[in-house]
Amino acid sequence: MSTGGLVAITSRWLLLALVLDLSITRLSLRIAIFLPKGAVVADVVGAFARVGAVVENVLVLVALVALGALFAESGGRAGSAWKAGLVLTAGLAIGGLLSRWQAPSPVVSAALGALTVGAALLLAVPAVRAAARDPYAVAILALAGAASLPALAALGGAGAAASGAAGAPGLGLALTTVGGVVFLIGVVLASALGVRAIVRPGGPGIAAVGARWVAAGFAIGLALGLAALAAPQTAGLLLIWGLGLPSMFLLPLYGVGAAIAIVGLRGAWLFRPRLAAGVAVVALAGYGLASSGLVLAGLIGIALAAEALEEADASPAATRRQAALPVHG
Repeated sequence: MSTGGLVAITSRWLLLALVLDLSITRLSLRIAIFLPKGAVVADVVGAFARVGAVVENVLVLVALVALGALFAESGGRAGSAWKAGLVLTAGLAIGGLLSRWQAPSPVVSAALGALTVGAALLLAVPAVRAAARDPYAVAILALAGAASLPALAALGGAGAAASGAAGAPGLGLALTTVGGVVFLIGVVLASALGVRAIVRPGGPGIAAVGARWVAAGFAIGLALGLAALAAPQTAGLLLIWGLGLPSMFLLPLYGVGAAIAIVGLRGAWLFRPRLAAGVAVVALAGYGLASSGLVLAGLIGIALAAEALEEADASPAATRRQAALPVHG
């Protein structure tokens, strides 16, 4: 098997692990908070908690394998800055593993924050080079910026704690809030570009996405929208706990956004699977969540998507040639 094939397989494993982590650890266990307490509920929640712990560990393991696959393939055209970003990501992974056994000191937390910021920015360098020719590059730059802002806020807080100086909580809140908006912009833009690729004149049409993907997007979007209308406070908490998304927007809009993301990223997958996989990994990993496994997965998603910009000829003529090809999905 080629290293490219290994990267493709591990990215799919990572997506599956993230779906399980989101549905079990970040949502189901949090929904249980709002359920009536009782022996049966306690037993079910306990079982979910044990499964969630296994899923969380599997997620870290799969992320490490995916990172190793990217290292094995790093002789491609992504450039030295992107490779340096992989090295910083590996350092962050080691630090995250060590922190699972011992709580990090303020100095170590500051170092991990610096690694996260440096990795996100270096991994996005291919997107800087491609920004003039590829609209997906703007989305990837937004996602990389969003990954760096909460880490930068945490870095400032950890640095203040290590030095004993007074922090600036208002600045940290501002950085994380702006990062959440930028995160949404990146995911929505990449998804919208995927939708445009399939519905534009000469494109394969929405049918190429597949009926099950369209149905899944509609069902999940409708469920999120109805939940937001029926219990807005609970839905807002679950959005924050599950994906770190800001609740400043009208909550039903997240249902519309979820439907667009599912259909759009599936559409992008038809033409540029690695880029779509990377954006999907970042979206499922969420924004600004404290789990080291999710931070690692998000950086790997940025690495996948940014490297894909170097691999493909993203010129309009090439995209039209791709759109003319028969698609089976």
